[in-house]
Amino acid sequence: MYYIGVDVGGTNLVAGLMNEDCEILDKASHLVDHSQTPEQLCGEIVRLAKQVCQSGGVTKKEVKAVGIGLPGQVNNKTGVVVRTPNMPFQNTPVRQLFQQQWDMPVFLGNDADCAAVGEYRSGAAKGCSPAVTVTLGTGIGAGMVVDGKLFTGIGGSGMFPLVQILHGRGYTITGSDNNESDIVNLERQMGIEVMMGQRAENIRGADLILYSAAIMDTNPELIAARESGLPLWERAKMLGAVSSWYSEALGVCGTHGKTTTTAMIVQILYMAGLDPSAVIGGKLRTIGGYGRSGKTQRFVYEACEFKDTFLSTHPDIALVLNIDNDHMEYFHTVENAMKSYTRFAQKAHTVLYNGSDEKTCRAMEEAAGEGRTFLTFGWEDTNDYYPANLRHLGGLDRRFTLMFRGKPLTEIHLQIPGDHNILNAIAAAVGAMQLGATPEQAAAGLAAFTGAGRRFEVLGKTHKGATVADDYAHHPAELRATLTAAKELDFKRVWAVFQPFTFSRTYMLLEDFVSALSIADRVVLSPIMGSREVNTYHITSEDLGSKIKDCVCLPSFQAMADYVDRYSESGDLILTLGCGDVYKCARMILHHE
Repeated sequence: MYYIGVDVGGTNLVAGLMNEDCEILDKASHLVDHSQTPEQLCGEIVRLAKQVCQSGGVTKKEVKAVGIGLPGQVNNKTGVVVRTPNMPFQNTPVRQLFQQQWDMPVFLGNDADCAAVGEYRSGAAKGCSPAVTVTLGTGIGAGMVVDGKLFTGIGGSGMFPLVQILHGRGYTITGSDNNESDIVNLERQMGIEVMMGQRAENIRGADLILYSAAIMDTNPELIAARESGLPLWERAKMLGAVSSWYSEALGVCGTHGKTTTTAMIVQILYMAGLDPSAVIGGKLRTIGGYGRSGKTQRFVYEACEFKDTFLSTHPDIALVLNIDNDHMEYFHTVENAMKSYTRFAQKAHTVLYNGSDEKTCRAMEEAAGEGRTFLTFGWEDTNDYYPANLRHLGGLDRRFTLMFRGKPLTEIHLQIPGDHNILNAIAAAVGAMQLGATPEQAAAGLAAFTGAGRRFEVLGKTHKGATVADDYAHHPAELRATLTAAKELDFKRVWAVFQPFTFSRTYMLLEDFVSALSIADRVVLSPIMGSREVNTYHITSEDLGSKIKDCVCLPSFQAMADYVDRYSESGDLILTLGCGDVYKCARMILHHE
């Protein structure tokens, strides 16, 4: 398949024909006539697109879509260009005008954002995160890609739950974003003013500026805020402040399972009518988002250990799932990581922790102090809470008895795979009961839980009948748990389609990755997503793949999707794995023609 990209500049229209590897096969340009009507200018865009298609020897049927980058505010969802600084487009339905002349799938985007994605995908910023692209033409623009995703503002999944809580507490919220989105629409429905584009004047009247760690120092709103002397709070600091407002704040931390366990607790409390506030790292279908604002003192949040950000929060109850050698580029040693978990636990009056995890136990021993209550959960009956009478009834159906110090509390029914999720479910039940849920309410919530977004999320089937699922697993321990769970299900073969994340992790845990990925029947690797790192380790996916039997390393998601489509069969399970943007590959596989 082929694609056509069109850049609508202040001086020139430029169109290019490219293949699935983003190689430009043909291009054409034309001076912009500023006297033209929007309809006439759209006609010129269509003419150029058809021209490169014809000169490149490609039929219309072979063109997958047309992408158009324009200066100013662009709403891809509606296909409307809201405003451009030096063009005749003002609330103009560009997609509709284009398709009236050439029936073709059309996607619109801000030109600087499009340039940023292009540079990240196959240009000078390939593999870098965050990556900022500055465009210099008739005007100046900039776009940013963070962890494989185009960076936006108030419409981000990390910011939205905080917006909900602050709004629910009566604070007046305004914000900006570079793109329209479902979250932006929800914020506007709440009465929040969201401005398109990030400009210095957007901060007028503000008492405090809340920003993400991904915001660069060159952001005009951040510059204006600093010059004004207004208080500046990074998101982690605001999460810390919010956690201090609640008398029953439960922070869920651990190397693995944070999002799933946090989502489970919120599911239990919400279904029980206990009205929690929440900040979750993944989308929970039951509440329709990544968090919520409740009216009680119950607050459940995912406490991330990266760069010790969880130490900015104030848990009344600390739930520690496990401790592993992750984020070593920051902690350097697992002992340093354990010290941070100790400090987190010392902030709480009640600590719930995994008594079956040796590193967690050692860290919690150091957290012991007068007046602090400790409760353990784990596999063994030496823990306060543990499972008994485990049964696998086929498919995803797992059941067990939740025990407390030798006494049965309730029967738990789970619809998500993997032994690791049994332990996550026990942790969630214990956490929810600390916040007022009964054992029966915990069981009801867990029975209804079908997973958080990107946590063994089943997306559908290929045209051949293979099942496609997506999972966030990116650490060897997570991969081992997910792939082991997958192998226990009734599939012919399990495919691991994996995007390694960070050079340091791949280098330091190479043999662990080999061991975990070898559980799968077939392994397909993408290039390493470097994110915030430079490859000083000189490590590649090929170094990893060479140690795995029949592993294939491919240069792009499209090449991976083509390979999997060619060789997968009905009854196979195809798992895309990783914390980057590998979910895009899952959708390519699912919708492969």
